[in-house]
Amino acid sequence: ITVIPPENIKSTKILTHVYPGFPTDMQSQWTCLMTLSDGISTIQDTIYYDRFSHIPELNRLGANIVLKDNIATINGVKSLVGTNVMCTDLRAGAALVLAALTAKGTTKISRIYHIDRGYEDFDIKLEKINVDIKRFNEKEVWNNLLQNSYIKYLFLLNNSHKLVSEYLSSINSIT
Repeated sequence: ITVIPPENIKSTKILTHVYPGFPTDMQSQWTCLMTLSDGISTIQDTIYYDRFSHIPELNRLGANIVLKDNIATINGVKSLVGTNVMCTDLRAGAALVLAALTAKGTTKISRIYHIDRGYEDFDIKLEKINVDIKRFNEKEVWNNLLQNSYIKYLFLLNNSHKLVSEYLSSINSIT
């Protein structure tokens, strides 16, 4: 199979529906694609009205998406820009990884346990196709912060309260 991408992504209107319609499980990934389209796209989810938790995170990356009820209106942008985002569910996580692949700069994705529960070794598979992706655990992130002696980023991670108290204790012992 040879795939040649178009020069421009055309905007579309999508309505999710049961099989054989457009699958609601692909709605977040399609939203991601439409962020880079020419013009205005709409996606109406007729099955799960609350399956739009990825939209605020895509907007943090520079997308221009407005949500009203169960309809997302996407104004295509020229590019996305890397930033810190968090997964809210499995499908949203996949969409954020896709968005990060197109974004300029580095994207840090937290709460990746959502991705892990649905995509086995996702980061390893992406590495095999030369994607620059690195997985960090909480301890590594906090140790990096301690070594730099200042907080550049604050990550909201599971069970991070223990690491925050360790960090605060280490600061108190220095001063």
